[in-house]
Amino acid sequence: MRYLVKYYLILILAISNQAAAQHRNVLFIAVDDLKPLIGAYGDGYAITPNIDRLAAMGTTFTNAHCQQAVCAPSRASLLTGLRPDLTEVWDLQTQIRKKIPNILTMPQYLKENGYTTVGMGKIFDSRSVDRRHDAQSWSIPYQHVNVVDKKHGNNLFGFQAPENKKKLKEIRKQAKDIGVPPEKMWGYVTKRYKPSTEMLDASDEAYFDGALTVKAIEQLKELSKKPAPFFLAVGFHKPHLPFVAPKKYWDLYKRENLPLADYQQWAKGTVKLSYHDLGEMRSYTDIPESIDENGVLEESKQRELVHGYYACVSYIDAQIGKMLDELEAKGLRENTTIILWGDHGWHLGDHGLWCKHSNFEQATRSPLIIADSRMKAGSENSSPVEFVDIFPTLLDLLNLPEPDHLQGESLIKILGGKAKSVKEYAVSQYPRGKIMGYTLRDDRYRFVAWYKGGRQTSNVLLKELYDYKKDPDEMVNIVADRPDLATTYQKKLEAFLIEQRKQKKEFRKSQNTTDERNSPTQVKRSKELGVNLMSNPGFENGKTAWSDNGECTISVVKDNAKSGKSSLMLTGTRCSSYQIVKGLQPETQYRVSAFIKTENGEAGLLAIAAYGGELIRKRYLGSSYGEVTADFTTGPDNTSVRIGLAKYFKGAIGSTWFDDVSLKQVGISAKEIEGPPIKEILKSKYRNEVYVGATIAHKQLDTDAEYILTSQFNYTVAENAGKQARVHPSPGQWNWREIDEVLGMAQKSDLMVRLHGPISPQASQWAKNDSRTADELLQNMTEFMTEQCKRYNGHPQVRWMDVVNETVTPAGEWFEPKPGVKQWENPWTIIGADKDKNKTPLYISKAFEIANEHAPEISLVFNQHGGMQPGMWDKVKETILYLRKKGLRVDGLGWQAHLRSDKPLANDPEQLKYLSELIDWAHANNLDFHVTEIDYKIMGEMNEEAQRRHAEAYSNIMKVLLAKASSGLVTFNTWGIMDRPGKHTDKWRFLFTNEGKAKPAFYALKNVLFDTLPLD
Repeated sequence: MRYLVKYYLILILAISNQAAAQHRNVLFIAVDDLKPLIGAYGDGYAITPNIDRLAAMGTTFTNAHCQQAVCAPSRASLLTGLRPDLTEVWDLQTQIRKKIPNILTMPQYLKENGYTTVGMGKIFDSRSVDRRHDAQSWSIPYQHVNVVDKKHGNNLFGFQAPENKKKLKEIRKQAKDIGVPPEKMWGYVTKRYKPSTEMLDASDEAYFDGALTVKAIEQLKELSKKPAPFFLAVGFHKPHLPFVAPKKYWDLYKRENLPLADYQQWAKGTVKLSYHDLGEMRSYTDIPESIDENGVLEESKQRELVHGYYACVSYIDAQIGKMLDELEAKGLRENTTIILWGDHGWHLGDHGLWCKHSNFEQATRSPLIIADSRMKAGSENSSPVEFVDIFPTLLDLLNLPEPDHLQGESLIKILGGKAKSVKEYAVSQYPRGKIMGYTLRDDRYRFVAWYKGGRQTSNVLLKELYDYKKDPDEMVNIVADRPDLATTYQKKLEAFLIEQRKQKKEFRKSQNTTDERNSPTQVKRSKELGVNLMSNPGFENGKTAWSDNGECTISVVKDNAKSGKSSLMLTGTRCSSYQIVKGLQPETQYRVSAFIKTENGEAGLLAIAAYGGELIRKRYLGSSYGEVTADFTTGPDNTSVRIGLAKYFKGAIGSTWFDDVSLKQVGISAKEIEGPPIKEILKSKYRNEVYVGATIAHKQLDTDAEYILTSQFNYTVAENAGKQARVHPSPGQWNWREIDEVLGMAQKSDLMVRLHGPISPQASQWAKNDSRTADELLQNMTEFMTEQCKRYNGHPQVRWMDVVNETVTPAGEWFEPKPGVKQWENPWTIIGADKDKNKTPLYISKAFEIANEHAPEISLVFNQHGGMQPGMWDKVKETILYLRKKGLRVDGLGWQAHLRSDKPLANDPEQLKYLSELIDWAHANNLDFHVTEIDYKIMGEMNEEAQRRHAEAYSNIMKVLLAKASSGLVTFNTWGIMDRPGKHTDKWRFLFTNEGKAKPAFYALKNVLFDTLPLD
């Protein structure tokens, strides 16, 4: 693999090659959940004449594999040319650019090399990109498709059959009547009614994919009129569930003749880890009743689903045929490269599985057909290839230079008949919680290894080996029979993983995730003061984040730079390059500046618009760089601005250069903190298994504390704003304002949040009143916990929640009430106790019952105070296991690490060993481990030695955590940010002084993070 070169070099190389590629168009067809049930792939039942026609035009790859068998990770990998371990998109929630802001996508690269890129349907998975389907990738805004059929009207949740729409409308009306908000309507309705199939005598356009085809053909007609080459990406939704298609496609097949999976059992020699529980399939409301006691779908339902899948494949085949016909009608066929791919395979009952989500053949193997009139036609290739190969292959076909960071291999030699293969095996992967399974697939065997923790042989939990020559249905895992062969493949896999770690390290460097300790970073009195809010301000990443408009030539060049190595050059006239910056503050003053250099006396222009005021223009004319600046103030409802760099000089033919564009909030100067922020270190070295945060009080919003938090950390906790004493202190009283404002700050700053609103001794005086009855306390607790869970379940920043807190005393007894209302006490035990051997207080079970029911998307934490007292922790462990025995979900164990100089826990090897063993127990029981509230009080004289011990204490706890990061998730949260007056915030306990100056402990933490080896 060749690593990423400076992007400007690629652009310059592209200019010289663009003439050869400028008339070569691309039709890029994605089909969701498509397995090779296609005539061209040898399926004797499938009726797919149009895909077969496409296969006859090009090369059919019969051993092609995705990199992870689920939509978002597979598509993110294919469209960036990077494997999931580099994109770090392993799930359906992670956004690609949240992980790697400057990542280069396939359509983005083509757009920046002269192509008109247009996308519609499902190309990226919408959950992994912004609302504009990765706006940087498309020349024109993403094309949205509405279904408005003349006979049947709008579809409803994807359905058109009158009986289905009637039921869905009834449920939707119920939801509206009870106040379900629009953003939760889909989930509410489809949880109650969502059939897995639908057959209706309707036109193709009555469903989404037919309407999409109409839109695609309209685009083909428009694009064919323009001189620029086009990249048209069309993403079909079917055959994804539900299997809905016009009746004529169902009628192509006789249900009783279609095959069911021959082998519907687990492979011999495997365990549950290799399989899943049909979660996606079970979400369709007609499925659970069709599953027998062995977890197998009854035969009649299997036949219905198989019939539906074939019908949907034929429906999509017909749509593809319409596009091929339009290409030929417009005379575009010869100069258009066509690529057809399915994002992964699909289980149709084999091994008892349905859908994808595995490392088996039926999940990873998917169709790939590439047709180019200059290459061989009607060819079939059975060598292993991967979806990461598509990006470099397309660039070869278009005669464009390849960015050096791509992980795939070009298939052009296979397409041209000059090679039969380009690699030994394809690599896929699939996670099961904190376990990752990797699989190698060559021309005969599949090897799978499931790792827990680091990617070394010692961490392999299970190995699988299948011989497709003897066992095409994967009926027997032959690892035990062929240990020599398994060892050979294990060595190949580990060599691959070692090389991939090197690639990831180089790629991160190329993405400016530097590990340099001494590069300064600024902490502001406002998050934006002194910080340049422009993306790619010096054009070192080409035209990333910039959009072009107009008629002249716009390019990034390596000469004439003001600083760095690149500048933007506009040659000719009547054109501009612009960037829209979001997230500004309303009614706030900002300053824009740019350096401009011109020739031929032709002025360059800086333009500021769409901020809530009048258009601002600043001109510059000079043969050497000069700075142009302008101030503006956002309007009361405006949070964005458009910054343009333009050339509109009449008759101009010369060039104008722009560099070092900046947008900064005007205000007070900043304080300096040495080195990169902690959050950048975490992003660079650790892969979402370590979070470091700080607790913030509501009154610290819009102060130095907030600015330190948002610039340095990746996680936060609201100090007391979410507790029962603040939110629901007594019946009828509610106050969500403070916690909502803290969460608003976290969302704006992209901080993960742990809700600290547990059922705990931090109760209101009403709850601690000695006259309270069990029923009164139970009602208040239930109201509070239920509303908290409902309110924040699904919140984009809320990842964890403390459910209970401080339940056990250091002596191992239940923490109970005390007289009066002013003492630290726990009134909730008055509610009663269970009948287990420990007489566990009922409030603990009740709190977890509520959280399990109403917060299914939040990780639930059992939080505990104290030191390393074995009796206390034994009671906590027993309680967690007891809750789980009752069927309740507990996801994490928390420790409130309130340290003191006169109780040297953090400097005591024996107590640190106990902490290490406690984390081991948590991870062994599939619990995350959270240091939820760490601070360190200096109880005596505050001198240099005390500061050293203070720093050492913080560092030692972090070292223990990081040593366990490979076995499970760990988090580290300080109980405050800056020192301030008060008995809970004094004694020099935090990482920053009350003036905002970083203490030695802060730098000690950063050094630990730097010096600890990154996760494998």
